[in-house]
Amino acid sequence: MLLTIIGDSEVSIDCGEPTCRAATTQELKSLNMTSDESSTFLEYFWTANKEVEASVLTKVTSSGDLTFVYRADTGYLYSETTYTVTEKLSDIELAALIDYTQGQWSDGIGESFEQIPHSTPGGNEAYISAWHRKQVVRHEYSNTD
Repeated sequence: MLLTIIGDSEVSIDCGEPTCRAATTQELKSLNMTSDESSTFLEYFWTANKEVEASVLTKVTSSGDLTFVYRADTGYLYSETTYTVTEKLSDIELAALIDYTQGQWSDGIGESFEQIPHSTPGGNEAYISAWHRKQVVRHEYSNTD
């Protein structure tokens, strides 16, 4: 079973002085990409509740990439990470994994996307924030077959 954690991203274009501008639809579409650090995404998983931590690490058998996906139906670029799980997580386990995932999006694997510009079709520089303070996060379970 797959568990995907999804949050809206923020994208800024041409962040010279004094301001940045919002990305166009064409620019957002061009930013579908995946990090190259998939094997280490869960490496630092931690939560204060050690029972929850142990349970999550037992149920999550593999972790995926940080992927940016443009969705035409909403007009947004989303941060997504997919985990392979043996069963659905409890509410407290899910909350811990979401919190950890957002931490990785902000200060871990996702941090480089915000610091390093990515070229768009028009030659502009895009800076992607995989996490932001007002981020709306949701999750989806799906079958692997």
